[in-house]
Amino acid sequence: MNLLKKIGNRVYKSTHPEIGEVWQFHHVCSQDELVRLGNWAVSTQRIINLISDYKRERFSFISMDELSKRIKWNAKGLREKFVAITLDDGFVDNLDCAFPVFEENAIPFCIYVCPGGVIEGDGNVYLSRGQLKDLSCSDLCTIGAHTMSHAHLIHLPFEKQREEILNSKLWLEDAIGKPVKHFAYPYGEYNSDTLKIMGDLGFDDAVAGWGGSVRKGCDRYRVPRYVIWENVKYKHL
Repeated sequence: MNLLKKIGNRVYKSTHPEIGEVWQFHHVCSQDELVRLGNWAVSTQRIINLISDYKRERFSFISMDELSKRIKWNAKGLREKFVAITLDDGFVDNLDCAFPVFEENAIPFCIYVCPGGVIEGDGNVYLSRGQLKDLSCSDLCTIGAHTMSHAHLIHLPFEKQREEILNSKLWLEDAIGKPVKHFAYPYGEYNSDTLKIMGDLGFDDAVAGWGGSVRKGCDRYRVPRYVIWENVKYKHL
């Protein structure tokens, strides 16, 4: 069985070549703040270095809107490998620390926001409603949904899942005055109910929490990502 699985994996990889990567960040901060924020934080210098290294390897940096097109049409992505940058939860340091780096380098990015954190109003941790609106005015920034409360979706019945997902989408659309077409699964968790809800609500795509490179023919509601750590070297470098 293991041999058959290995053969199947090789066949899959040969017929579904890598076309790009999606990076996942959470907190972004200065080197001095890394210890306080823990493993889910990366420094601005780490992001700057990765952007420089991947540009040198001739990767292009694209938005999630463009990623959706490349998944749908496949062929374009085979000519030029890409990176799409995503940040989860909606922390205020995404604006204070990450946005200046992306703006200086003309790098598009997507922030997946849980409105629950915004509604609670802790401006030292989460973006405010006004900050989300301002960020969404940038051509570089896309706002995506991430449930209302960062729920464990797989532990919820269908209607509760739908409520968490739909309410986050509607709240964000009201806040920024734009359609919200992209979704990230909290904790990378989803099941058949979640996938059906993605289609029912008309999301363009949804990203997981792991899974490696994006491959030709990728399921648009199971887009894999690389979690970026401060001191982990990545395979292309």
